[in-house]
Amino acid sequence: MNRAWASLVLGALLGVLAGCSQVLLPGRGAGVYLPLNVRVAAPVTARSNAIRVLAAEPEWTRARVSIDGRRFTGYRESASGIRTRVRVRVVSGGLSIGVRTELLDGPRWIHTDDVCADYDYARERAIAEALQSRLRAELH
Repeated sequence: MNRAWASLVLGALLGVLAGCSQVLLPGRGAGVYLPLNVRVAAPVTARSNAIRVLAAEPEWTRARVSIDGRRFTGYRESASGIRTRVRVRVVSGGLSIGVRTELLDGPRWIHTDDVCADYDYARERAIAEALQSRLRAELH
């Protein structure tokens, strides 16, 4: 699949997945994706431990945690040539959570930075809620 065609397919797929009323054309989306930043009052070590627990879940086809436990990247295969990439980082006062849908284009995975104007961060919020639930259980 050539890059232009892959970008068009990816934009259409992401538009459908996100519930957009329009197809997201490369470079013409309603907004640019930014990770969700969530305030978390737990100490850095507790947030790092929660990330390590997240990485140990069996849903990941590949997962990597930084040595200090402050960065996680995990992949879930959802269909042939489609995967979800999740990145979680410990940041000042909280967590940064990014979720991307990627398409296989020959030897590499591609994604778009375009999102719908009403993108609601549902996938990111679900991960944030799971992490916060783990933190509450650990700290109480």
